[in-house]
Amino acid sequence: MIFSYKYSILDLMAEDGASTVNLSDWTHCRNHQIKIKVSAEPSAGTLTVQIKSPGAAEFDTIGSITLNDARQRLMFFTGNAEYLRFVPINFDTDKKYSIYGYLS
Repeated sequence: MIFSYKYSILDLMAEDGASTVNLSDWTHCRNHQIKIKVSAEPSAGTLTVQIKSPGAAEFDTIGSITLNDARQRLMFFTGNAEYLRFVPINFDTDKKYSIYGYLS
């Protein structure tokens, strides 16, 4: 399967709170890959990933990414997403993270 780069949210910090990506023009793409990069190794933190499907009234949590383990900063899922939301939990306040999304 070939993924194409579609979005990025750069240099986020815990204080920025939740970030939302509008994928309404890409709902025909069902396969998602999310990569997370951090500015420095955090001592703790997860990034909750939520999806809102077309016609849905609210977001559903589909998983979380552990930010202090480089091996787990990658997520794959299949779904019809109109919006994705990323919510940081207990992430170090002095670190930054960036989100890169790929679709096919």
